[in-house]
Amino acid sequence: LVDEDPALAKQAITQLSAILRNAMSSVRRKVVPLGEEIDIVKAYLALEAMRYEERLRVSFDVDPALEREPVPPMLLQTLVENAVRHGIATLPGGGDLHIVAAEGPEGLVLTIRNSGTYRPGTSKGNGIGLRNTRRRLELIYGPKASLKISERNGTVVTEVVLPRTKQHESTDHRR
Repeated sequence: LVDEDPALAKQAITQLSAILRNAMSSVRRKVVPLGEEIDIVKAYLALEAMRYEERLRVSFDVDPALEREPVPPMLLQTLVENAVRHGIATLPGGGDLHIVAAEGPEGLVLTIRNSGTYRPGTSKGNGIGLRNTRRRLELIYGPKASLKISERNGTVVTEVVLPRTKQHESTDHRR
């Protein structure tokens, strides 16, 4: 890439740097603002867009009023990466990725919809990312948080519900 398109290589390094910087700064926190998590997802998707080009079609529907809501760091990024790797990347024509953050009756609802087919337990990574994500949600929120994955008509839907708790009103909890 450096020899073929130096400008694109520079852009890729900049995006990767943003992802790594954010990952390192969030490692000490139990939760981060949703807006910060969205920024890291956008940096990750910008990198993937260089790879998949027009095969990766992305849209966001995030209420700006929710950008300060606390979420576990790298939660959304992990789920979006799964959607790209196990969904869109497997399709010759690529696919669509739609990320939604909305207020629900039980708290913050994060929804990722992607083209593809959901086959539990058949991923090459043996579901380690999802298993770790579920474990983190349970450690932080107990049984009040949920992570559900389903598939309908060629669209995989991943939904995370994060409850509102007084313990998580601040987005700068340090371990």
